[in-house]
Amino acid sequence: MAIKRALVVDDSRSARLILRRLLEKHGLDVETAESAEQALEYLQNKRPDAIFMDHTMPGMDGLQAVKAIKNDPKTAMIPVMMYTAKEGELYVGQARALGAVGVLPKQVEPAELFKVLQRLGLVTDKRGEEEMEKAPPVLKRGEERRRRDGEPPGIQLKGLVERMLSEQRHELRTDILASHRAFARQVAREILAEQRAEFARQDAAAETDDQEKEARTEAGRQDVSASWMWFTLILLLTSAWLLWNGYRAAEEVERLQQSVTGQRTLQRAMVGGSSAISQDQVGSLRARLATSGDQLYRMLSALEWAINQGNTIAFGEVALNERRIGLVRGLLERLESLGFQGVVRLETHLGRFCLRGDDNDTYALAAADLQVDQCTLIGHPLDDSMSVGDRQSIEFTNFLDSSKLLESGTIEIQVVHHGRADSRELYPYPRSAATAGEWNAVAARNNRLEVALLPDPDWPFPAP
Repeated sequence: MAIKRALVVDDSRSARLILRRLLEKHGLDVETAESAEQALEYLQNKRPDAIFMDHTMPGMDGLQAVKAIKNDPKTAMIPVMMYTAKEGELYVGQARALGAVGVLPKQVEPAELFKVLQRLGLVTDKRGEEEMEKAPPVLKRGEERRRRDGEPPGIQLKGLVERMLSEQRHELRTDILASHRAFARQVAREILAEQRAEFARQDAAAETDDQEKEARTEAGRQDVSASWMWFTLILLLTSAWLLWNGYRAAEEVERLQQSVTGQRTLQRAMVGGSSAISQDQVGSLRARLATSGDQLYRMLSALEWAINQGNTIAFGEVALNERRIGLVRGLLERLESLGFQGVVRLETHLGRFCLRGDDNDTYALAAADLQVDQCTLIGHPLDDSMSVGDRQSIEFTNFLDSSKLLESGTIEIQVVHHGRADSRELYPYPRSAATAGEWNAVAARNNRLEVALLPDPDWPFPAP
């Protein structure tokens, strides 16, 4: 059987990663796109067997993308499944009217996902048909027994349990939503203000060509890095408080679960079937709580963005040196306190500097007023280096090998050193004639460390 291919379209990197892992567990070849426009460009040359489309995205939204796909005869036959947190009969009807085959929730259960994939023809059920056909008669016999025996009379605990769980559900949901909104507004204000200040300082540094001013600028950049480190720690502590509230809500659900279990005998004796009703209420509360996971991932992305501000690496500096140990250790300690489970990926990217060489093939930054076309080399001395030691000190390696924060295995560190071919440029280099000082100011921004937080698919609310 040929391997099926699926395309996941979502502007959230964490959401793309989660669904990709779930689909790959079923043997699917998965490709991703971060916008509807990118997905349409992908479909010009490739034909996946199914598309999983998010609704809310910058630019063209998911429903507009579905309409465009179905209006194109070349792609109209590809089944499109909406993958979104939106719900309700009105939205489902609207999505199907435009050509989508259905709506898959972000917090999808494995069994539900398997049924969807089976309906789309992406997987086959390997279990015997006889085993699946035996389940309905068993349920029918249970229903007949309950109808025959009837429900014994007793006090009306059903209404009491429903009111108690309804009040708890409303209170928990209100607290979580209020915390998330306040945190999002605070993060947006602080990040934008700090970003403007950072860009202003770097632009001012790029205009100076005096060596003494360059030295002061370098010291200023170190101060900026230090200030960003404190800002990152503040964000981590804020996230810790917010996620603690989420876990407190989860603990409240567990307490209600235990309370219902403890009263099961009494409920069976007094009101037949009320235990099952209570279990349904707890399940409903757990499902609503799980919907907050998507907001937690958005906050984790905002935190990741803040960590990566000011993580530039000076020319000639070892990327992962003793100075980075404190940053990584602090990050691991706070992630551990949050109960984070997943991968922390450290990626180093190289900037393309304007360099002057000497007779010993040693390269240094060119003078700030030198024209770029007079540079001996546009690149980085480590472009073709395959040695880990060039970018990672022995002290940092020993820290990764001996840190107790990594012993449990719930958090994994991955280190990726990019070379000339795959280093990603966040800032474009000047296209017109420029001086070495202007060029190297951009190169200094691209010469950086990036930290990526990749949570496990079932974090932060493991399936019961």
